[in-house]
Amino acid sequence: MKLQLKKFVLPIVTSLIVIAIIAVLTTVKHMPAQAPNFHGAPPEAATLVNPETGPQNAAAGKLLYAQRCAGCHGPSAQGVANIPALATGATQSARPGQVFWVITHGILSNGMPAWNNLSEAQRWQIVTYLKTLHPPTASTTAPTQRQ
Repeated sequence: MKLQLKKFVLPIVTSLIVIAIIAVLTTVKHMPAQAPNFHGAPPEAATLVNPETGPQNAAAGKLLYAQRCAGCHGPSAQGVANIPALATGATQSARPGQVFWVITHGILSNGMPAWNNLSEAQRWQIVTYLKTLHPPTASTTAPTQRQ
């Protein structure tokens, strides 16, 4: 009787495990790269439009970053120890308005100060600079075809 029960239960348990693995893999595959709530930023932060774009604002943001952010996040925004990188990862997949919100309000529970003492333009310039750090995509690095 025990042997017959094992022959019956084992395939069912194996099938259930396979189904569970497939369900997990399917769910992970369809999950967004970044949660819609970037470090506590409210949903409306994602709709904010950066008024300080362009190369001059990125250059100004780079200087501000060097003065205010590089001490913790590293000179190239690569992250230092347990402080996250900003050149890659969640910051690059977040919307500019969400990054602006985090710069403005900080993440006090993790030790990041609020930078609301900087002007709004300066905070947007930092966002502009950070968004220039994303790794190039295949479409931007593909060689142009000669004719």
